Amino acid sequence: MGEKVFNVSEQAIVGQYLIEDASQEPSEKFTEVLLSLKNDRSDWDISGIISVFQDRIIYGNSGMEYYSIITEVAKLKRSELRDFKARFALSMEKAYKNEYVQPYRIAFPRTGCGFVFVPVPREFFEIRIDGLMNLTFANKYNLKLDKCVGLSFAPVEGGWFIIDWCFTGFPWRYDQELELFLKEKNPFRAVKTDQIPVYSFERKS
Repeated sequence: MGEKVFNVSEQAIVGQYLIEDASQEPSEKFTEVLLSLKNDRSDWDISGIISVFQDRIIYGNSGMEYYSIITEVAKLKRSELRDFKARFALSMEKAYKNEYVQPYRIAFPRTGCGFVFVPVPREFFEIRIDGLMNLTFANKYNLKLDKCVGLSFAPVEGGWFIIDWCFTGFPWRYDQELELFLKEKNPFRAVKTDQIPVYSFERKS
C-alpha cells in the first residue's frame, strides 16, 4: 500500500485519514471526505468558557485546582469538546428557565475524568456550593473515576450567570455510605456508552 500513496493526491490521503479507514487502498474517492468536512469550530471551541473561570473555583483537594481543571479540558478532542459545550449550554438554558432537572454528565475513559453539569434552581442558590461539591464527589464515585470536574449554573440579575467550578481527584475506592446513598437516592440520570466520532461531515443531498 505504501507505493500507492504516491499515486493519489494529498487531499485524498487526508480524507482517508479523517475517517480512520486503513482497510482500503488509497484512492481519489477519499477527496470527497475532505470536501465534506464541516467547519464546526463554533460547536467545540470553548475558549470563551475557560478564559473566565479561574476566580470561580470553589473546591478541590489538590491545591492546584485551576491547573487540574485546565489540564483535563485540554485533553479533550474536538468531538469531546462538542459534547462538553452542548451540556454547558443546556445547563445554562435550564438554569435560566428555573427548571429542576437532574445533572447532565459525561465521562471519558480515555482520560479517566468525568464532568458533571448542575443547573441550579433559584431556591437552591444559597446552597449551590455544597450541592456542587456533593454531586461532583458522588458522580466521581458513581462512574468509578479517579477524577471529576463539576460545574454549577445559577442565573443572576441582568441575564448573567454565576458558574462555579469544582475539582476532585484521587484513586477510586469503595465507600459503603455512598453506595447506600446512590442506591436509595441516586440524583443522576442513566449513562450510556457511545463512540464519539472525531470529525463531523456534511450530508450530501
